[in-house]
Formats: sequence, C-alpha cells, structure tokens
Amino acid sequence: MLATDAYRSRIPWDRVHWFIGDERFVPADDPLNNMGMARQIFPGSAGRRLPTSTRFQPIPPDPDEAARRYENELQSFYGAARLDPARPLFDVVLMGVGPDGHTASLFPDYPAIEETGRWVVGVPQAHVEPFVPRVTLTLPALNSCREMLFEVAGSDKRAILTRVLDGENLPANRAHSIGRDDLARGYRGAAGAFSWTDETGETPCALIVMGVSGSGKSTIADKLAERLHWTFEDGDRFHPASNVAKMSAGHPLTDEDRWPWLQAIADEIDRVCKAGEHAVIACSALKARLSRHPGAWTQRCSHRSFSMAHRN
Repeated sequence: MLATDAYRSRIPWDRVHWFIGDERFVPADDPLNNMGMARQIFPGSAGRRLPTSTRFQPIPPDPDEAARRYENELQSFYGAARLDPARPLFDVVLMGVGPDGHTASLFPDYPAIEETGRWVVGVPQAHVEPFVPRVTLTLPALNSCREMLFEVAGSDKRAILTRVLDGENLPANRAHSIGRDDLARGYRGAAGAFSWTDETGETPCALIVMGVSGSGKSTIADKLAERLHWTFEDGDRFHPASNVAKMSAGHPLTDEDRWPWLQAIADEIDRVCKAGEHAVIACSALKARLSRHPGAWTQRCSHRSFSMAHRN
C-alpha cells in the first residue's frame, strides 16, 4: 500500500527510516533476501522508485560482524546504548509468524529468544528453510515500539496461528509493543497494581461478553479472563430457580422472567466494583433495554464499567 501513488504522495519520506528485523545470509539478489525484497516491492507496480530521501538501513552481509555492526547502527540512530521504555526505538514493527511459531529469526528453544541485553544477535542456523546463518533483532529491540502488527496469511499458517492464539509459549507470543508489555505487567499484578485503563483513564471493573446461544461467548470470556487474570463468571448461573425450571421444561423466557436475572448480574457488577475486583461475564442478553422496568437495569447499563464493557 505504501508503494502506491495514493500513499506515496502523502508520506513525508524525508522523515522515514526503514530497518530490517532480520536477514538471511543469502546473496542480495536472492528472492529470500529481505532487503532485496523490500527494494523490489517499494518501487511500486509501475517500477517507480521511492523518493531518494528515503533511508533504508540494510543489515551488512558479513556473518561475523553483522550483529555487532547492526547493533551499533541502531544505537547510533537511537542516540543511546540502552533502551528507554518511555522512548521506543521504533514507531511501527511489522512481524510475521513461521510454521514453528518463530518471528523475525527468533526460533523456539534457541538461545537468542532469551537474550535481554543485546539488540541484535547472530543465528548460526535457522530452524526452517533456508538453513543459512541469519542475524536478527532481539525481543528487547523488537518490543521497543509504539505499535506491533502481525501479518499471517495462507492455509499453511492455520495450524500455527491456532497455537499462537491459544497462548502457547512461542516466540511470536513474546513479541509485542511497549503498550502490550505494560498491560502484561499489570495483568500479572506487578507492583500490586492493574495498569490497564480505558480512554477516560479509568480502570473497568467488569467486561461483558455478549452473544446468542452457541456463539462461543463463554469460551471467549473464559479465555479473556484467563489472559487478564480476572474472574470468569457465566451469566447463566445468575438465573433464579424459576427461570431454570422454565427453560428446562422447554418454555421461552419473557422479559418479566429476565428482569431478576439481569438484576442479579447488575448486583454482581456492583459487588465486583465495590470490592476492587475484576470480572469477565458471559451474558446472552442482547436487548439495549427491557420494555418494562426502565429504571434500575437501564441505569446499570449506563454504569461506567458496564457501558465500557458493553461497547467493547
């Protein structure tokens, strides 16, 4: 997209720096050379080249010196030898996922994935083809960004994408922007504080996952609660016994039947908020408001924590 006329003319190229996240030690004209691919893609379909002011920063093609030289290049550009979480190295990092869950050239169980001090390291041999030496940015350098995007496409990536989304301990799951890192520290309770806030600066106490029966809301809510380290609650457990009996007999609930159920969920949200807790609740209620009892439930829906959860 950036190579097309619509975007090329809107980008201040004299202020743009491009860096490669990893490189394979193959000839520059090899189709597997990342820098070569970038140079071919960016001229655009008509063969027009990017403005000469654009600065590409290729990884030097010397296996013995590449990591050291590239790290020096990055530190010179950054203006310091230590990364400051308040000043990300990159604005945007574009990543992919390999069939084994690697990202950049950080492969599962390789020492490079545990590197915490170096910005760039050499990889003697890749875990997947081509089996050639590589150089790669480490997680500290890649994660020093304002935004990280992953592009994963093709049926051959379906299996590994499923593993990644299931939260398996893979390199691709350890790569994320500084903002995500802050969230992760908050979820683990670092410094005894939860660090996620919404656009108003408030921390929500409850998230409501809504959907019709069989849509997967309970599964999603449960996984979300696990990831956030919050409590998961299935909204169905708040039905009074009379509703359970009616549904068991195959009779649909009326709005009058649903009111005590919704009131119980609203009371639970209030309890969670007052206790300083956090909960993810799966709820099959799909109406914006009930036709009767316009007071308490509608007010609960406008409650800060509930309405934020409902929007999301």
